[in-house]
Amino acid sequence: MCGVGTDAAGLELSGRRAARASGPPRGSILERNTMEKRFTVKDFLLFALLIGLVVSVWFAIEQSDREYKELQTLNEQIKTLSNVQSEMRSTLSTLDRRLKNGVAVAPTTSDPPDVNDEPNTDDADSPFARLEAARAGDGFAEGDVLIDAFGTLLVSVTALTYKDAYGARIQNYVLESLAGRDPDTLEWYGLLAEDWTIDDNSANYNAWLDVKKSALDWQLQADPNVIDDHLQKLVAALEEADESVPEPGTPEAEALRAQAAEQWRDQKVQADKNRPPAMTIAFTLRPDVNFSDGTRLTAHDVQFTWELLNNPKLDAPQTRNFFDNVETFVALDDRTIRFTFREPHYLAFSMVAGFSVLPEHFYGPIDIEELNTTPGLLMGSGPYQLPDPRTWAPGKLMRLERNENYWGVKPALRGLVWLEIQKDVPRLTEFKNGGIDLFVATPEQYEEMIHDARVTDRTEPAAFQAVPSGYNFVAWNVERHGEPTLFADKRVRQAMTFLIDRHRIAEEVMLGHARPTSGPFDPATQQSDPELQPRRFNAKRAMALLNEAGWRPGDDGILQNAAGDDFIFTLTYPSGNDTYERVMLFIKDTLLEHGIIMQQDPQEWSIFIERVDGRAFDACALAWGGGAIEGDIRQMFHSSQIANGANNFTNYRNPELDRLIDEARRTIDEPQRMKLWQACHRILYEDQPYTFLLRRKSLRFIDKRFKNTQMVRVGMNDRTEWYVPTLQQKRQ
Repeated sequence: MCGVGTDAAGLELSGRRAARASGPPRGSILERNTMEKRFTVKDFLLFALLIGLVVSVWFAIEQSDREYKELQTLNEQIKTLSNVQSEMRSTLSTLDRRLKNGVAVAPTTSDPPDVNDEPNTDDADSPFARLEAARAGDGFAEGDVLIDAFGTLLVSVTALTYKDAYGARIQNYVLESLAGRDPDTLEWYGLLAEDWTIDDNSANYNAWLDVKKSALDWQLQADPNVIDDHLQKLVAALEEADESVPEPGTPEAEALRAQAAEQWRDQKVQADKNRPPAMTIAFTLRPDVNFSDGTRLTAHDVQFTWELLNNPKLDAPQTRNFFDNVETFVALDDRTIRFTFREPHYLAFSMVAGFSVLPEHFYGPIDIEELNTTPGLLMGSGPYQLPDPRTWAPGKLMRLERNENYWGVKPALRGLVWLEIQKDVPRLTEFKNGGIDLFVATPEQYEEMIHDARVTDRTEPAAFQAVPSGYNFVAWNVERHGEPTLFADKRVRQAMTFLIDRHRIAEEVMLGHARPTSGPFDPATQQSDPELQPRRFNAKRAMALLNEAGWRPGDDGILQNAAGDDFIFTLTYPSGNDTYERVMLFIKDTLLEHGIIMQQDPQEWSIFIERVDGRAFDACALAWGGGAIEGDIRQMFHSSQIANGANNFTNYRNPELDRLIDEARRTIDEPQRMKLWQACHRILYEDQPYTFLLRRKSLRFIDKRFKNTQMVRVGMNDRTEWYVPTLQQKRQ
């Protein structure tokens, strides 16, 4: 084809030469006449028209450019005006609220100051004092959107029925509680409630209780068989857990009878209609609170929320169990509510002060089954809201919009967005490209990023240990399908802890950004027994314990029991986290070196939660968050929390621990209560229902355009206090 093309070109060139050769000679009269007639009047007019067209286009472009610049200026002015108007509305709202609360207004210049006026200190008690201080910050402006990312898939945000910390995080911006807690001082302040009264009747209750128990003791002496039902249940629990039942007449048998007697007494006490209330707490609601759709919030919404939570058909056992010590609740009028406690409880106030309120007009018409199965039913009175309180579903973008009907001081940021990026590397790439504004780093990423100028020029690093801090753990399931597992024997659980080298994990995997822990209580609190230190790696001690429990090496080096079964189990954990993978692989390799086969079972978050709720695992790795300053371990370790999908998902039972937890919760005297919590710590240290792994630091990077990001006692201040100066804003 190249040859054909070349030939054609050659023929064409020869033809032009032939034509030129047969024409008149150069410089002839014919050629000169042709050149003279080449530029005519018509050509001139066409040329002029072309020039005019070019000039017209140029003027049009210039005019368009000026209009575009003017439009940009106008948009900036509108944006600034919108911010000013929003700030004015917020200021007027704040002023109106202060006037309603009786706060004095400063005198005008024409009015002489009253020398007898006391300084106004009400601002310090305002639920929005920190936000109002932020509004006074340098360059404060409303606007912009913060984009974060979850490292897992969000399952549900429906109020009360959510399953994990991710759903709770979303709800914290939409729902509000009766009172809040200052993140620095930890002092309580009124939020939905403006005031409260506490009637501590624990002294009278305890006096009545002493008389009641004395009468019950007489009854028990007269008829020892009254505790037989309780004793039979305790014996059945021991048999079900494959533990030995003590022989009659032994100290162990007497201890079991004493426990049955205590349960019998408690049952009689709770059933006595003459029992006085241990404590009563009444709240007075603010008169000007409304939900995001503008409907007024009243005490009847609080009562509705309480009744909904206590509906046994609602799939909310964890939340319901938390409030089990509240005996009655009543709405006295539109603004007054009262909680009554069946016995003294050290967390009585924080329990009900943190109670989130739902709108009856929204949730009331919804069927219980729909609440249990629909993932996106969320409306509240908080500073943010879902664009549609009904239609969010897994797989959709999670975006909260600022509640423009908010009754309090509005936050500066107009939106909060969470992407779902399960892998660490893609999440880091998105952060470096500016697609997300906040990044929670792995230890390896953190150490690399703090030395990367491209990152530190745009972002601010933060490494902190919150108090109280959460902890990671491996939970050993002691029972599956009604049968004891490999881990029913506490010697096996102890051996597993000795074989997991937490100190090496803290240094080699976490790069020093974590510390081993010995139990559920933060070592910085008095609940923790300071004498109990995390067990060091000790293979010799571990193998001795396993030998006592009947596990010995087979011909291939794998441990076997008397029946010839290999020691093999599956460890289930959330997928998508590189640090989790490294820790699990570290544990697997160490156990294999000592004759134990561990199969890794990473699962997507929703499937993982289903496995945990259904107790369908051998062992699982998870973490509990920091929670309350003084934590309550009942939900995780009390035997009453095994059934109905509650949080004792290891099926762990210890009657003495149950007794100590119950006693600690109703002990108001703090020093005495701390002794009881430390006794709980010692039992858990001995029994090892969990191998308590690490307390990790939070490692974060935040885009520098966000101002007023502060470290506080509980970690980092809330995002409602952050803002972005106008010229640095990048999203609508």
